[in-house]
Amino acid sequence: MDYEKLTDAIYEALNFQLTELNMNKVIEAIRKEYSTVRIKVHGEKGDENAFFEAAKPMMKYLCENCHPHVTVIIDGTRAELMEGLKTAQCEDYIR
Repeated sequence: MDYEKLTDAIYEALNFQLTELNMNKVIEAIRKEYSTVRIKVHGEKGDENAFFEAAKPMMKYLCENCHPHVTVIIDGTRAELMEGLKTAQCEDYIR
């Protein structure tokens, strides 16, 4: 990968102003120069469907094996099945 060429393309696209429009130019410059690089932009089309399809098996598992007060937290290295015995909600301090 020619990092100097990439740096020049980013510099030209940004022109020292970090705006959404310029970030899109940077992404396009990278995609144009390095077609094998996959850049996933938050909110990009397809994200919602892929997320939903990945979540559905866990939703099915919860419905078939647990009661409604069980939740799952999943990150990149683990999955945790939890049951809330007590909850309290307070929005008094949210700005």
